[in-house]
Amino acid sequence: MRYWLLAGLLVLGGLLLPACQPSRRVLVVADGRSWEVATTAGTVAEVLRQNDVTLGPLDRTEPERWAAVSAGMTITVIRVRQEYHQVAVPVAYEQQVIRDEGTPRGETRLLQVGINGEEELIFQVTYENDREIKRELFNRRMIKEPQREVIVVGTRGLLTSVTFTGTVAYLAGDNAWVMRHRSGTKRPLTFANDLDHRVFDLSPDGGWLLFTRRPRNPDEQTALNELWMVGTRQVGEEPVFLNIRDVIWAGWGPDSQTFAYSTAERTPRSPGWKAHNDLWLGVRDVVTTTQLLRPSGRHPYAWWGYTFAWSPDGTRFACATPDGIHVIDRASGHWRTLLTYPVYHTYADWVWTSSLSWSPDGRRLVVVAHGAAEKGETPEDSPVFNIWSLDTWGDDHQMIAYNVGMWAMPRWSPDGTAVLYGLARDPTRSHVGPYDLYVARPDGSQARRLFPSPGQIGLMVPEAAWSPTGEAVVVAYLQDLYWVPLAGPSYQLTDSGLSRWPLWSP
Repeated sequence: MRYWLLAGLLVLGGLLLPACQPSRRVLVVADGRSWEVATTAGTVAEVLRQNDVTLGPLDRTEPERWAAVSAGMTITVIRVRQEYHQVAVPVAYEQQVIRDEGTPRGETRLLQVGINGEEELIFQVTYENDREIKRELFNRRMIKEPQREVIVVGTRGLLTSVTFTGTVAYLAGDNAWVMRHRSGTKRPLTFANDLDHRVFDLSPDGGWLLFTRRPRNPDEQTALNELWMVGTRQVGEEPVFLNIRDVIWAGWGPDSQTFAYSTAERTPRSPGWKAHNDLWLGVRDVVTTTQLLRPSGRHPYAWWGYTFAWSPDGTRFACATPDGIHVIDRASGHWRTLLTYPVYHTYADWVWTSSLSWSPDGRRLVVVAHGAAEKGETPEDSPVFNIWSLDTWGDDHQMIAYNVGMWAMPRWSPDGTAVLYGLARDPTRSHVGPYDLYVARPDGSQARRLFPSPGQIGLMVPEAAWSPTGEAVVVAYLQDLYWVPLAGPSYQLTDSGLSRWPLWSP
């Protein structure tokens, strides 16, 4: 009985204890005014609640709202809010100087006016009691891309004028250029400095250039790029938008009227796209397109994208995937695998695939294939890359050059009597070069170095194109183009310091 009586008194005492606490006077400061209150509340939050002071989600108090109340305390309410402010700022244009031997030496001219761009910056601004205390960059968006100022500086007289057959197209910086029959006739085909270097293909008749450029409309910035073409024969031809976007491969058909292309979608993750590995057919001057292959992810690392090459008769496509070489029938879409090999592990956000070159008769392909390791590396880590000549109708496949490097990029000569390819000076580090350019018979015999001369700096990537007659090649070397005959001295064709990716058609 005593126990229960004692317990009851303790409970009653506990319930009555808070009510018996003495009242304490505190000062409340909030919303531009202050007042003194007497309170028996235990925490800052209770004091504010008793005085009808509501706190927002970002508001804070000093001391903290869960602090115990003491006599003479000052409770300050700090109103916090965040706003987003948009600010447009100019983006200065860059200046590009192009050396041009078609312009008199010492003369300069403005090829393209520089125009500043505009960028929208979005700041998150934090206020405490209407006073800005922090401003952080929240997001940025390019509203208008700057247009580079392009100045041409004449260098006429520094280079020998070379006469040749056909049309040579090439990249100079981010513009397309062309020269016809003489190196002194070079001129730009585009002026906007916006080619993205994904697609660059000259039609077999030399009359049209197919290329991709960065989206020009700010509303289309979600697109990967745009597919365009331009005529090469008439001065002043305006590029034509083909109303096709998100292209990672495209090439002309043998009739110079049709073209094929493959698409991708832009992604926020590296490398910035996901390939569809589809195949579409377009016709010059015709708006509609036809799908030849549906999207495919059947091979490893398909997100990077396959490489295609149209056969000389237009009935088939060669296809390089990270793990093999295939031929696709245009009419049926049937795949035939010619060669398989282990995927090469780059340990980076890029994937290696082979280049593709058809023999003029459409019977064979020359390709680079990932080879077996020499020193015990795993198959995927092998540094060995070999050149193969593949029979596209049968099984007569031949290795024609061993351990040449991943960027050997072999090419058949127009008459089918020779193969041009790069040979890495250090095959164990072929991904970074340098290379020498070799020419050999189709079976790999009688190989000899063509360019550059012994003791000179090598090619970082063997970018070269055969002349239509097969008596010479044009090579990108030290960011300029060189005319290199199979017999005789070579000549420098450009002096811009920006030239690469040569193409040569009749």
